[in-house]
Amino acid sequence: MLNKIKAILDIAGKLTSEQIALISVLVTILLYILGKYNELKFKKHELKKEKYMKFIDLLKETYLNGGDIFENKEYKEKFFDFGSTIFIYGSKKM
Repeated sequence: MLNKIKAILDIAGKLTSEQIALISVLVTILLYILGKYNELKFKKHELKKEKYMKFIDLLKETYLNGGDIFENKEYKEKFFDFGSTIFIYGSKKM
């Protein structure tokens, strides 16, 4: 274990200032890319959450109005629109 630490310190001692600066730039770019990836993932999550909440509100409204959506054309369209968007947003391939 001590030999490995000694080897790492020997390698670090031989690095020039340009190599250290390059490593710093590469780490910064890596952190930026990972941050953007996580930001996009969070935005998708928030969008899915919003769509599911709208769908739950539609189901609640339907239940409170007697539960029969097939007689009312407006409810049919809302149900189809929300169902199709939830199907798309629920897909793992998106």
